[in-house]
Amino acid sequence: MNHYLFIIPLTPGRLLSDTRKKLQQLAFQSLKMQSYDNWSALVIGEQLPKTAENDNHFIHIDFEGKKEEKLQKATDYIISKNISSNYIIRFDDDDIINPSILQKVKDIDFDIYVDKMQYFWNFETKQISSRTWLWFPNTCIHKTEHALNRYGDFADGSFKKFHKNALLIENDHSRLHKYYKNKNVVFADTNKPVYLRSITSTSITANNNNNYSVYLNRFGNWNKNTLPDFSFLGTELNGKVKQSFYNKIKNVKKEIVTNIFYLKNIK
Repeated sequence: MNHYLFIIPLTPGRLLSDTRKKLQQLAFQSLKMQSYDNWSALVIGEQLPKTAENDNHFIHIDFEGKKEEKLQKATDYIISKNISSNYIIRFDDDDIINPSILQKVKDIDFDIYVDKMQYFWNFETKQISSRTWLWFPNTCIHKTEHALNRYGDFADGSFKKFHKNALLIENDHSRLHKYYKNKNVVFADTNKPVYLRSITSTSITANNNNNYSVYLNRFGNWNKNTLPDFSFLGTELNGKVKQSFYNKIKNVKKEIVTNIFYLKNIK
């Protein structure tokens, strides 16, 4: 039986807004809902969330720092403790993992299992959008020998480096597809993605954009949630993202163009 190991860098407690706390609860809920049970998770941060307490799936690493430092602490722990796992998955604590994904991939051999069409969930409106980008997302399923392979460099930014060479899983996700060129890449079904990236108006990324509507339009066209594996998030809307007809058509054209060049540039 394949074993899957999640690496979860926790949001620091001082940054846990009410919205972020709710997203964190949903993230751990989706993980605990996995229909395939042979998995564990390294949770890196000062305090283990209550949703993960008294659950042997979770291993707490008591360390606080920047996300990049937490990733290094996790990989050091895996190597020093000789943690055995067939696959490794990085998972942020404000996103939603597909509760059926491990069951779906448990009998498949691959170097990486990844979303080609990336999905997004708007926390405020409860809508779903999707878009194909010319790079792999952070949350994908790496074969362990690749995840822990020396490759590339650390993400840009000011943070302490705990070992000299970056490992693949520590790289910025925009570099992952270059490593996996000509390897056994398996793409998730378009209606059964690996995960949903959560989008909120209060996130740092959103606040760094002057126009929130323009920011939301980057993620494609927003619609009602019809993804069967994510029905637990509900299908009732709590509002709608305002998108002009022009922007919707523009998004469709972008998707067509991206798909034409995707296999040539990525796989």
